[in-house]
Amino acid sequence: MTILLLLVAFTVSLIIAVVISLFIIQLFMKQVIGKKHSDLQDICDSEDVPARWSDRFEKKVERLKSDQQMKRVRRLANKTYIRKLNRLIAYTKHTRLVENEEVREQLLNDLKALVVEKRQSLHHNA
Repeated sequence: MTILLLLVAFTVSLIIAVVISLFIIQLFMKQVIGKKHSDLQDICDSEDVPARWSDRFEKKVERLKSDQQMKRVRRLANKTYIRKLNRLIAYTKHTRLVENEEVREQLLNDLKALVVEKRQSLHHNA
């Protein structure tokens, strides 16, 4: 009888753990995917990197007085933007959460154009 109670308690505990884990994973995935799609929307709307990417660097540049330090921060910002844009490109190529192939191609073209712009800016600030 005690073995049966232990088995039932273990099974219930296991089911609760699985349900909680699935809930946490679902929240995490919504957050990650939601941020990516929000970033894609911001890029399409503004034709520039999302403000949540650039705010940190802009605040640093505002505090700096030396042109050399400003150039260094801008270079770092552009490298960071390029890395994040390349990740968005990879995501956009493979996700099924895009309306159709025409939209996917437009997104990829916008992202690639922004990468080219940031690379040119990176070489300009070198």
